[in-house]
Amino acid sequence: MKKIAKFKSSLRSDHPLFKQLISNAPEWWHKALQFEGAYIDIRKDNTINIYYEGASLAKIEWANGTVKATCHPKYLYGDRAQAYYKNGIAIYQPCEGELVRIGTEECRLLRNAQMYYSDKEGKEVSDAEQKSEKKLQSEIVCRAKTLYIDSEFAHQYEEGSRHTIRIDLVRVVGNKIQFVELKRIQDNRLRHEECSNVTPEIITQIEEYRSFLKTNYKAILEYYKTLIAIKRSLGLPTTAAYIDTLAIDTEPYLEIHNLYTHLNPQREARIEGIKRELDEHNVKYEIL
Repeated sequence: MKKIAKFKSSLRSDHPLFKQLISNAPEWWHKALQFEGAYIDIRKDNTINIYYEGASLAKIEWANGTVKATCHPKYLYGDRAQAYYKNGIAIYQPCEGELVRIGTEECRLLRNAQMYYSDKEGKEVSDAEQKSEKKLQSEIVCRAKTLYIDSEFAHQYEEGSRHTIRIDLVRVVGNKIQFVELKRIQDNRLRHEECSNVTPEIITQIEEYRSFLKTNYKAILEYYKTLIAIKRSLGLPTTAAYIDTLAIDTEPYLEIHNLYTHLNPQREARIEGIKRELDEHNVKYEIL
């Protein structure tokens, strides 16, 4: 019998990283805060990620008594990044100098993140239906930074297993902290065309999210209360909700984005089949 993992986090508001960013932040941090195209998330291990079009543009951490920012070598060096790998693993590189120029034409990080992550091979330029899920996620957050308090919520799902759940977005609606899974309408995890009688993967995903949230809602609530307080202290956009009244909504939400630029009988049947499956399994969802 599966044993749901207990939620674990070392996040604390008095960590040196946050204290330093509050009292004496470097120039590149202020530049990142001002750049509307990026969003910034606090992590369970007292680190920070800066995201752009779904790509983790930079990781910020406290190391050797100072604030450090590093990034994947591809975002700095493009095709020459292979020189910064060891045993097939990328060695993250300092990127403070590039963050100072964030939002300008001189900044390599943004164009390389597009080229090697959000729009590989330029597919979206020629076909709007090819927009990646992560780029879609970025657009959603950047349009409403005070609604979405977190992204890429990840945690071990089962004790003794490496299986990890990853929930795309966390938002606050009223006093409820809600967990949102994003999917593109084309995603095979919503419905398998060749195996329509097989339960789609999204049903298992939602069931796992539901089980994890119900098992850990108290610890997760305290975690997000701390996270929101840290975001406020750093001047990051976040919810204005009164922290003491917050509660966890243990029912996950599925948000499906219809990227079809035209419909035909097959696509219409697919959409109806997805709705039918989700309704049968009592999944809260919306198709946008």
